[in-house]
Parts: sequence; structure tokens; C-alpha cells
Amino acid sequence: MASAKLSRGKKWRWRLVVMAILASLALSVVRRLFFQERQTVQWLPPLAIENPTYFSAFEEERMPTSSSDEACQTPLVEDTKEDSRSELLVDGSDFAAAARARTSSHPFCQRFRYEQSASALWSSHREAIMNKTNHANDEDGRHRPWIEKLFDTVSPFLLQRGLRNPPNAADTKRVLNIVETKLANSSAPPLYVAVFGGSVVEGTNCDFIPPAALELVTNRSLLRERKRNMYDTVIKGRSCTWPNRLQALVDYALGEGVVKIYNLGVGGTNSQLAVPIVKYRLYSGAADLVNIGGPDVVINGYAVNDNAYFSSTAATATYTHFNASLARAEDFIRAVWKSRPCHDPPMVWFFDEHFGNYIESLLGEDIQKDAVRLLADYYELGYVSSSFSVRSFFLSDPDETLFSPDWEDPVKKSRIVDGHFGMPGHVHASWTFAYAALQTVLDYCADHAFTDSISTIRLQDGQFTSQLADMQTLLDRTYLPPPLGQDTLSLVNIAKTWRATQQQQYRSEKLLCEDEMNTQGTLCPLAFVATPVGTTRQARAVDDYLKPFVTVNTGWYGRNDIRNGWQNKIGLMPTGIGASIILSLEHVTTLIQMISLQTLRSYGDPWEGSEALFDLTIIRGNPNSTDFRDNFTIPAYHDANMSVSYLYEHDLGKNRAVAGDSLTLNITLVAGSAFKLIALMMCSG
Repeated sequence: MASAKLSRGKKWRWRLVVMAILASLALSVVRRLFFQERQTVQWLPPLAIENPTYFSAFEEERMPTSSSDEACQTPLVEDTKEDSRSELLVDGSDFAAAARARTSSHPFCQRFRYEQSASALWSSHREAIMNKTNHANDEDGRHRPWIEKLFDTVSPFLLQRGLRNPPNAADTKRVLNIVETKLANSSAPPLYVAVFGGSVVEGTNCDFIPPAALELVTNRSLLRERKRNMYDTVIKGRSCTWPNRLQALVDYALGEGVVKIYNLGVGGTNSQLAVPIVKYRLYSGAADLVNIGGPDVVINGYAVNDNAYFSSTAATATYTHFNASLARAEDFIRAVWKSRPCHDPPMVWFFDEHFGNYIESLLGEDIQKDAVRLLADYYELGYVSSSFSVRSFFLSDPDETLFSPDWEDPVKKSRIVDGHFGMPGHVHASWTFAYAALQTVLDYCADHAFTDSISTIRLQDGQFTSQLADMQTLLDRTYLPPPLGQDTLSLVNIAKTWRATQQQQYRSEKLLCEDEMNTQGTLCPLAFVATPVGTTRQARAVDDYLKPFVTVNTGWYGRNDIRNGWQNKIGLMPTGIGASIILSLEHVTTLIQMISLQTLRSYGDPWEGSEALFDLTIIRGNPNSTDFRDNFTIPAYHDANMSVSYLYEHDLGKNRAVAGDSLTLNITLVAGSAFKLIALMMCSG
């Protein structure tokens, strides 16, 4: 009996030994598959800046450099090569073999070295990036030293913070398809990009280097001297804007002509102005955008102007500012998505270059950003913020003026409300967006390679397969979800509402597309946008455009303010109280459903109390129909120290004008002395 017990004991010991060996082998395999040996870091980047306001020279290189100059000359996009794929895992592993097979089938991704990190690619092209984003007219190199210091300060780690929300895969795929088609066939159309924005996008102050720190200025004469020194750095030309610098970077990465960026910035406007321009395709100097039905990519750069709130101190008192920001941004998104009923919708990006200082409360300054971030998450749009990437710089130092504008009057020592930053801010903005686009492409290609590697998986559960197919349809969507801003949307009804919204949009776009192809008619019998990039680009052009429609004019003419070397805030203005202009459309041939107006609202004595009366009359072509008359007033003043345009939309509803009707609009200044009409559109819907 004792011998039997001993024998059983030996067996258990052998079993434990075998189990321990097997466990050790298993642990070794796990370590080999999922862990890599810790490598010793050979260098550490020094602190970029001791003081956020000033640049400091580096005592050593930030990044290890190659001994060969070829590393900096390698293009971002290259021809496909079989040996260009790096192997991250050891040979001999089944998992490693699968990883090597994860090569994206997308042709553009095969051109692109997507295995490298964005920071490595960015750093290896340092010289080219600085050369391409320097001012095209900087012949004596006065801006180049600043750009070099800026590059070494705004590291890839900071730039990556700018990508607040990446766009979805479906939109990215459509954009890369267009780019790849152009790369493969030079006669194919380029990728068309439209950048909307206010005076920052337009380029105010982008042509000079602001002082690194405010000097102690106690009188106006010293202030004038300071400004003279500051403007010695000015280099004229609109290539100083961040969209133009972004174009130069894209041309370097992909080649000239692959992507065409249109700068549609208009001073004093906000997202509301872009809605009718996109909706009715009122693009000036951009015939390509009109011919193809609109851009492939739309960038909203209205962060500065959209953050303007009529009462700075009350911005956080209620949800009014948040709700207005949400509604304005969502209207823009939905207008862009519906602007191409016969084509895929454009990719939408929001770009935030707003550093302040419109609202005194920091929480108030973030309200508009929070609203846009919420919408970007919901609609799966791209959202980039150059201000967020360097936020600690300007919040920690009130004298910082490299990235942000002056916040204090050096003489009066009072708060300045201004959103215009100088040249370094525009360079940084172009880098932030370019880096975000680079990161998006890298992530898409890596994800595409992963999905290709699992495409052969067969799911046995038929019900799950069906649900997965439905989910994929939603992921590849070209239809909008229900509006997030509507109060009735809830977790209980969102799925049902989502499906209903997509079905309604499908039917609506089908009808719009058929109508567009069959009629080929204009959407707006009368439409002008009086801006440097609108339909009427000069004050005289406003008068010339309206001349065929004017039946009576007792004092309304096109006028403009000239700043920064180009026209700004062009509009139709009265000569004084009682001035009137009557516009007529006789026997229209198309439906007129909506009258949209964009007016400037400003501050000060000329604007306070000013008001214009709009009197509308529709004479029916059908004698059995009743004529229609309506009127409304629009004020010219608002309680904010800035000049901003406001959109007014007058939906005629069932009283709309139809073919054969005649329409007149009488505009009269009934109070005050100042009023400016920036845009007027009479359109079909």
C-alpha cells in the first residue's frame, strides 16, 4: 500500500514538472509574440523653450539625422516597390507572416510609405517644409530665420495635438481615390478644396512678423515708432495666408496640379455666409467649382468669427452661445453635404485657429470649440485646431504675440478684442493642418491594410453576418444622420429617426439630381455676394450686376473699405436716410422659394439705430391667383466692438413665386445713416 502511494506521488511530481515546462514555453511564446525588448534611448530632445514667449537655440539636435543627405530628399509619395515594406515582427512566426501580408490594396497607399510614423516623415523633410512654407516673395530671406526657429519649437509632438477628430474612413477613401486617379492620369481633374473663413483666412496681418514681446510703450509717438519697426518685416502678397502655404506643402508632397486649394476667405463673415454660397454654388473666379457641382473637400475656417458673441460677459450665463454655435456649425455641415445631389458629398473639415480674445471668460472662449467638437464626433468629420496645439504658450504669457494677436493696448493698457495674428501664426496653422492630413492618411492606409488582411474571414453566424453588413452600410454612408440640434432626438428614437432621415434624403437628392440634369437652369435668378471672392469682387461690379434689375434708385451704391492691399467688406450702401432702391424680376422662369440676405452689423454712432425696410411684392402671372406682399426690417447695429455679417433667410412658403410671376423688392433706409448689404440671393430653395 505504501509503495502504491509513493508511486502515485512520483507521478504527480512528474506531472508538475511537465506542467511547469509547458508553462515556461507558453510564457516564452507570449513574450516573443507580444513584447519587444526594451531598447536604450540614445538621445533625448532638449527643452524646446525655457519661456513660451521666446525661442531658444538648441544645444543639440532634436532628432537623430542620417549620415546621408538622401534621407531628406526622399519624396513622401513614391513608386510602388515590393521591398519597401518593413517587417515589425520576427521571422518564423505565423503572426509575423500575417503581418507581412497586411499590405493595403488601395493604390495610393501602395505609393505611400505608411509604415513610418507621421513624426518621422515630418522631421525627415524639415528643409523642404520650411522652404515651401516661406513667403513666395521673401527674396532677401527676412522671414526664413523665424520659420527655422518656429519649426524647431513646434515639434511633431505638439503638431499631433492639433488633430482633434479624424474624418471617417469613407470620406478619406473617396478623397484618396480622386488623388490616385490624378496621379495615375495627368488629364484627370484634381482634388478641389475650398477654404471658407473670415479675415484671418483672407490674410489680415499674415504678411508681417509681430513683436516677440510687447515693449513698454507709454505714448503714441513711441507706439508709431514701434509699428514702423514692426512693418519693416512686411512682405506683400496673398501667398502669406495659411491656405496658400498649405497649397505649397501639398504641391511638394503630391506634385503640382494634383490638389487645387481655393481661398474663399471674406473679412467680417461667418459660417452663415458660406451656407448660401455652397448651396447655390456662388463661386467667383472658380469656374471649376461651378462646373463640377462644388468642391470635393470643404474646410470651415470660421472659428474666429463664429466665436464672436454679442455680450462677452454673458457668454456663459445661459446656453444661448452654445446653442447658436451648434446651430451655425450644423447648418454649415448639412448645407455642404446636400450641395452635390448628383455626386458624392464633400469631405468636411473644421479648422480652429482662434486664440482669443473675444470673450473674457476662458470657459466662454471654449464654448464654440466644444460645439464644433461635439458635431465632429457625431458627423465623423475632421476637426483640426492649431490653437490647441500651442495653447499653453499663449495662455501662460499675456505678452505672447507669435501665435496669437495683441491682447492689450500698450498705451491705454486696456483689453483688445482682435483675432488677427501675424506670419508665424499662419505658418503654424498650415503646418498643423498638413500634419493632421498626413496622420489621417497614414492611419487610413494602416487600417485599410488590416481590413484587407481579414477580408477572407468567413462568419458562420448568419444573423451576425447580416447585422455586420448593415453596420458596414452605415460606415460607408453618403447620407446624413438626423440633426443633432433637434430637441426631439433621443436614444430611444435615434435609430428609427436615422433610417427615416436617410430615406428622406435619398428621395430628395434623387429629385434634385433629376431636376438638375433635366433643366440645367439657374438656381438663383438674382444673386450677388459682394466680397473679394464672391460673385461681385469690386464695388463697381455690384452696381454693374444690379443694373439690369434696378427700376428705381435714389441713393444705393456699391462701396468698399480697402485694407491690407485688397478690397474688404464690399457692399451695397445708402447715401442717407430715405434712400431707396427697387429691384425687379419680370416673369420669372424658375421657382423662387427663398430670399437670403447677408448684412453687416457694426458698432458706433453711424450704425446705432440704423435700420432698413425690405418690402416684397409678387404679382401673379396667373390671373386666378392672389398677389402677395410682405415686408420686414433689419437692424445695422449690434452690441459688440466688431463688424460681423449676419444671414437672414426669408422662406416664402406656399407664397413662393412660380414661373410667370413678377417680383419686386424695395429696400429703403428708414432710420440712421449706415447700412451695408453684403449679399442678396433670390433662389429656388
